[in-house]
Amino acid sequence: MKMEESTLEKKTLKSIKEGQAEICLKTDKVFYNPVQEFNRDLSIAVLSVFTEEFIAEKLALKQKKTQNVNSNINNDNNQIPVTILEALSATGLRSIRYAKEVPNVSKIIANDLSQEAVNTIKENIIHNNVQNIIDTSHDDACMLMYKHKHPIERFTVIDLDPYGCPSIFLDSAVQSVQDGGLLLVTATDMAVLAGNSPETCYSKYGAISLKTKCCHEMLGGPIWSAPIHDEVFVSKVLTHVQEHPDLFGTAKRLDGVLSMVREELMDAPLYYILDKMFGRVHCETMPMLVMRSAILNAGYKVSYSHAAKLSVKTAAPAHVIWDIVRTWEKTHPVKPAKLEADPVARHILSRETETAIDLSERADANPISRRDGRLRFQFNPTPYWGPGSRAAINVGDEKMSKAIRNQNKHKNKERRQGKREHSPRSDEEARKIQAKTDENVEIKN
Repeated sequence: MKMEESTLEKKTLKSIKEGQAEICLKTDKVFYNPVQEFNRDLSIAVLSVFTEEFIAEKLALKQKKTQNVNSNINNDNNQIPVTILEALSATGLRSIRYAKEVPNVSKIIANDLSQEAVNTIKENIIHNNVQNIIDTSHDDACMLMYKHKHPIERFTVIDLDPYGCPSIFLDSAVQSVQDGGLLLVTATDMAVLAGNSPETCYSKYGAISLKTKCCHEMLGGPIWSAPIHDEVFVSKVLTHVQEHPDLFGTAKRLDGVLSMVREELMDAPLYYILDKMFGRVHCETMPMLVMRSAILNAGYKVSYSHAAKLSVKTAAPAHVIWDIVRTWEKTHPVKPAKLEADPVARHILSRETETAIDLSERADANPISRRDGRLRFQFNPTPYWGPGSRAAINVGDEKMSKAIRNQNKHKNKERRQGKREHSPRSDEEARKIQAKTDENVEIKN
């Protein structure tokens, strides 16, 4: 649907500026998550590099088919349409930023199931003057994607950013994205995967999660053991961010995270957590540079993981890592009382080392991203930094947020129970209750 003129009222609840976009919200029943600015900046950086490569590949293929050696790829970008679907748009902020900040985009569809959200998207599209690129859609996300299964109607890029688990959208998304296209998928339900709600995890992922400290490292199989990053593509995205820092509000964090991703080992899918490993044997934690140096001195590669500050990602066998721990423990002994109380830790430390361990520090143990002081792991900028509550829901003709519905929930429950306990009873019911009480007293005596 295309809009002709703006219907924004003079008074709005709040105005939000992010990147080159500005959205105006007249209601708090439309979801906006400020925490995801980094996610949106990353998406724009990735899309900017991807669209350029996608068009170049398509034009090269077209040129090869027609054998037209004189065609100019740079001047024929308009011949290759790039279409984007934001299936769960909410405010339309992502779509608007894509339209204003990502080059070579032909058409964007901003979809949402909420009519109020769609109305807000329409107004924000006009407010940002991008109605020539963005169309709105009021539909179920899965149904909309299934309607575009035909190869001619498929999208170049599909962006999925639900409130929680994205698994229910993946089948329709895979069927409606072009060959060689791009899926941008965001999941914000780590609490479910970490064991807080095993029944919810089973219903959404078909697996039971365990409540444990190593929630990030659990495997249920099958596991993707191949590289999870394309080093060449990551380098291009990092270069784009470094060349255009003014385009991204989180440019410093993007630079730090992408630098770490580029430094990560490609042949080691998992990683150790330094303090957890030494905590298992109740030993003083070894400095990170000493651990990394020991692994390098043993002849193995090592890197951080962008997912954890104290991560140790290496292809070294587990027995080499434990030999390093045992060697460190010899000069930083564990109290005997702790080993007496923990037979597992006592057994680990009692074994003889099989590897010659050298704990001397090396200069190359300190990665460039750390040495240059790049922003790799950012602290929360404000207290209670998080996504906030889900958007308001419909209850009949009335709209009521979950917070409002749950106000005085426990007090009302106690009040109802109190009324039931003190409700008047007939004489017959009172005699039966008294007789039962007397019987219980006699049994106890």
